[in-house]
Amino acid sequence: MKRRIGTLLLCLIVVLLFAGCADEEVTETYTVTRAYINQEYVETGSEEQGIVVLLTSSVDLNCTEKDKYKAVIESLREEYMPADAGKLKLNTAVDENIKFNDIYLKDSTVYVDFKSEGLNGGSLQESMLITQIVETLTDSFSEVKDVRLLIDGKESETLMGHIDISQPFVEGVLGNGANETDDPESFI
Repeated sequence: MKRRIGTLLLCLIVVLLFAGCADEEVTETYTVTRAYINQEYVETGSEEQGIVVLLTSSVDLNCTEKDKYKAVIESLREEYMPADAGKLKLNTAVDENIKFNDIYLKDSTVYVDFKSEGLNGGSLQESMLITQIVETLTDSFSEVKDVRLLIDGKESETLMGHIDISQPFVEGVLGNGANETDDPESFI
């Protein structure tokens, strides 16, 4: 009887150890395509270099497998931008005012749940934020077919009052207004 209890206890410990490892944070290297705003477009309206620049690179994300979508979006923040972003005239709409409740995959849709505070700006800022997020997620992860935007866990008509977000967004939000490269020097 004691032997049986000991065996059951050992099995329980092993199961609990493996269950804990499933959601453990690990640093994983992903090849992702991050969308950055072409500052020249913002300043001049010139679409010559594209409205956004898509930079493909390897990035180390310290997260669980299910949190990789949020980690890649958080990596769009200014402090994680490429070192030569100023020289390339790249910018980000994912600034310190933009906060997320959660970003998660369900079926083939990534749900980006924004916190309502800090969601204000003009139509250009709203379109750049949506484009940056949608293009980054759909270009970086093959399992992502579309992106649904929520505010405080609920569907909404707009993020900042200008663009309809009542339906999911798919890759290519800009049509051919994005310029993709793995060689940032080509934009100088």
